[in-house]
Formats: sequence, structure tokens, C-alpha cells
Amino acid sequence: MDLQDYRDRIDAVDDEIVRLFRRRMEIVEELGRYKLEQGLPIEDVRRESAVVERLTESFPEAFRPSLHRLYDTFFSISKDYMSLYLPENKKQSES
Repeated sequence: MDLQDYRDRIDAVDDEIVRLFRRRMEIVEELGRYKLEQGLPIEDVRRESAVVERLTESFPEAFRPSLHRLYDTFFSISKDYMSLYLPENKKQSES
């Protein structure tokens, strides 16, 4: 295996990550609308903690700090999207 083989493998994984990230953000959009309709806050720290705890249970110890950073980023992006880019929430925050 040479350098290009490793790069090709990483590219394939990156393509899958982007596909799944798009799917996640589509669900985030639906969730943001649901939360708005139900009068629920965008942020749910207990849910975020539970997600990270569930995901790290069987994750290799050496990678856990990176997984925490990844999900902190996911949560931040999701909350930003819900509060800044969904037209319904944007109108609500301007009031």
C-alpha cells in the first residue's frame, strides 16, 4: 500500500461522513421546527451529555477526547443552525 492508497481510503470515508452529516443536518432542521412548534429550547445539555456518554462507552479510550470534540462541534453547529438559519427561529429571536 502506498500514500495514494491511504488517501483514497480516507477520501472514501470522507465522502460517507459528508453524506451522513447532510442527513444529520436535515434531521436537525426538522428538529428545530419541532422545538419551535412545541416551545422547547434549542439547547438540551442533558441530552448532549447522554449522547456523548452512549457513544464513548465502547469507543477506544485513546480516541475518546477526539470524539468529545467532534460531538461538541456537531452540537454547536446544530444549535447555530437552529437558531440562526431556520427562518422561523430567526423571526422569533428578532422579536
